[in-house]
Amino acid sequence: MKEGESIEWYVLTMRYLRATAVAQEMSEEGVECFVPPKITNMLFVHSTRSRIDFFRTYRKTGQLMTYMRSRMDSQPLVVPDMDMRYFMMICDGCDAPIIMEERPKVKLGDRVRVISGPLTGIEGNVVRISKSKRVLISVGDFVWVATGYIPPDMLKVI
Repeated sequence: MKEGESIEWYVLTMRYLRATAVAQEMSEEGVECFVPPKITNMLFVHSTRSRIDFFRTYRKTGQLMTYMRSRMDSQPLVVPDMDMRYFMMICDGCDAPIIMEERPKVKLGDRVRVISGPLTGIEGNVVRISKSKRVLISVGDFVWVATGYIPPDMLKVI
């Protein structure tokens, strides 16, 4: 690791590759990676930029990877740790929607925090997708992920 460099979550995209294969190769070298379900060409890498650049330069699979870049300054996107943790929790913890028999006490647009269940601690906004209220989480302002239905008694308006 170069002096002054920090470990951050970078987003990489790749052509003609499955992100899981690259993640496996990077993981074998001790680099933490996350591949979101159903997105086969996107890889989140928790490392220093110099280590990722080394992999991209000296590995055959690395040469097909590119950084996803910010629209504002064209710099590689960096996802804040908290956003990434929320994103991984949602990807790992959401199954089928939960059916509720009472009227919800939250309304569309409310900023909420999940206060119980496998997604405890996640914060986001209540949105409506396919006639079901869900919590929408922004991951670095370039990817958004919606939870499964979360009962209002598991939410606290913040």
